[in-house]
Amino acid sequence: MDELSFTHRLRRLWNKLRILGLQRAVKSLYPRKKADIPFPLAGADPDLLLAPGITSIRDYARKRSGQAKKSEASKDRSTQFPLIYQHASGDTMRYALFPALAESKGLITIFHGYLGFEIEDIRYSWRQFDLLLPLDSYGYKNLGSWFWGEKGDNHVEKLTNALIRKVQAERNPSHWFTLGTSMGGFAALYHGIKYQADGIYTMTPIIDLKKKAAEYYKRGIETSYTALAHPDDLEFRGLPDVCLEAERAEALPPLFLIQNQYDRSNPFGEDTLPLVQSYTKKKGWLGLRVHPAIGHQGHDGSYEEARYFFSTIVEKSPPKVVDFYDQDDGG
Repeated sequence: MDELSFTHRLRRLWNKLRILGLQRAVKSLYPRKKADIPFPLAGADPDLLLAPGITSIRDYARKRSGQAKKSEASKDRSTQFPLIYQHASGDTMRYALFPALAESKGLITIFHGYLGFEIEDIRYSWRQFDLLLPLDSYGYKNLGSWFWGEKGDNHVEKLTNALIRKVQAERNPSHWFTLGTSMGGFAALYHGIKYQADGIYTMTPIIDLKKKAAEYYKRGIETSYTALAHPDDLEFRGLPDVCLEAERAEALPPLFLIQNQYDRSNPFGEDTLPLVQSYTKKKGWLGLRVHPAIGHQGHDGSYEEARYFFSTIVEKSPPKVVDFYDQDDGG
């Protein structure tokens, strides 16, 4: 039952060729051996892990960021996200949908990061999950509104949620999950917690948008953070708040979160720890991997791990509130 049929294999190869190109499609047919990464920490970037100084960070950022932006600039959004959803409000959203190649275990909404290049490798079908990839073309310079909105109006949140519900009605999945990195990590947390997904997997999420917006506003810099606020909201009180949604929720979805300790975009002690405390307070399931590393990239998260995490949730159907952990007589 685990083997793909010949038709499914052809369909998967065609999707990879169409999205990744010949060279990367062929490379993806040969998965990395477990021996290549004997333990999770070995998958973290060696330049950022216990970085000796700012030079290594700048070298890494210059090398990776230049390559990614050059690659991203040449992409055609209509090809990457070929479908269009129109909301009753008149707002539209491009998206891609890849149905499962076999019987589906659930729907995974994959939120892209700023500029979207974090999810380019995921744009082909998985065997046992339906994949929904919405494109956020709103916000600052139309490069993303955190899947929430702009100028104090959360119209993109409503649009995104309506698209998810539409696909759920069409595919009728038994479970719904969210997945994302950076800006997409925020969206995965925000939508996953507020609308009660069955599980969340997020890599280097940015959690505290209010603090970042205030920092850039004081410096007189317009960014994707400041573009969220209404012009009269100088204290950014109307911005979406992941930790507030976690406090409001009766129960929290199982979460696996990965980040570097000294991530300037999302420092663990200041921005992530409050969310961890909410999970502890509400007895939610939380997987957490924090590297002794610096920077916003170079983590060891993977879509394969996300798939394993979601599959385990489907198989076990764990309660969202772990109120029985202290009943273990074995200590």
